[in-house]
Amino acid sequence: MRKAEEKLFRKEFEFKLITKIFTREHALSLKEATLEALDESVIC
Repeated sequence: MRKAEEKLFRKEFEFKLITKIFTREHALSLKEATLEALDESVIC
């Protein structure tokens, strides 16, 4: 029973970690896209 709980906990931790990394990268690319759009509107 204890091993199964550890396995589940580890899987949950990995999932949260992947989600956190993915969210951060997504936020960064969104920020970059917004900055690029602002640059283009300033140039035009």
